[in-house]
Amino acid sequence: MRYQHVWLALVLAIASPCAAQDATATTESPVVAWRTDTAQALEAARADGKTLLLHFAGTDWSEGCQRLIEAVFEQPGFAAIGDQPDLILLRVDFPRDPELQSDAVRDANIALQERYRVTRYPSVFLADPQGRAFAQFDTRAFLGPKSFVEQLASKREILARRDAAWGDVEAAGREQLEAGLDTVDPALWRHYRPELERILLADPEVSPSEGGRFRKALDGLEAEDAVPALMAEVQRLFSQGRLGDAIGSVDRFLVEHREVMSAGLRQTLLFSKSGLTARVGDFESAVAALDEAVAVDPDSTLAEQMQSLRARLAASLPPADGRK
Repeated sequence: MRYQHVWLALVLAIASPCAAQDATATTESPVVAWRTDTAQALEAARADGKTLLLHFAGTDWSEGCQRLIEAVFEQPGFAAIGDQPDLILLRVDFPRDPELQSDAVRDANIALQERYRVTRYPSVFLADPQGRAFAQFDTRAFLGPKSFVEQLASKREILARRDAAWGDVEAAGREQLEAGLDTVDPALWRHYRPELERILLADPEVSPSEGGRFRKALDGLEAEDAVPALMAEVQRLFSQGRLGDAIGSVDRFLVEHREVMSAGLRQTLLFSKSGLTARVGDFESAVAALDEAVAVDPDSTLAEQMQSLRARLAASLPPADGRK
């Protein structure tokens, strides 16, 4: 998330592990060529009506990304994917070495990362020609290219079912819109805000606590929309030395939006809270906030960073028996 990069720089002064992308048009492998110019790939998908296979990666630092590339994408069994004429392969890379990409490609990648709310690397999605994700892969589950190819074929059917349920989406009624969205993992409904808003026009009073799943999804997006204002408030309080008030602002936001907040956003805010509490010397609360944040999504890339930070903060705590 773009706000995630800004937030961490503001509160913890820690550089993001993800920075950018290769300036060349494609990345060659023994099997297929991946596009790496995000803007060009998205435009090609729109113009030609093609499905996108997106691989969010940290190729020069993420062991998981390197394993996925070696075990799946560079294997001969993956060649069938590259031969599909209606599929565009896009690697959205975030190498630590800034020399590996242009500013334009890096900015385009960060914008797409924000749109997809990517919090772990690798992440792999399928998206329609408009760039709306309709399927995500569990990148920990691949045993080789054969299983990936099989999953790809199965997940591509989701798009056909979604579009069949919608028909003409612009003219679709509420039941059609709901049926189409129900073919897609709710974790990806952030890509369907116009459809969510149209569904809720028919029943605007339903609340998340009353079982309004579409209301909950839309409220979650609105919580994310509110983060820049929260950032500005915390930055102002931080600059004034009012760290206690800044921590209070984060805590209130976490409570107010608990019911609808995404795991990625909650984890990011808890991480930020740990940084603020560490700044005031409350290392015990900082460690507790890190533990809570890691528990939200232990497999995220951010969780890996937090585990390292936790060890450093824990070293600042006095011994449990009080001895020095």
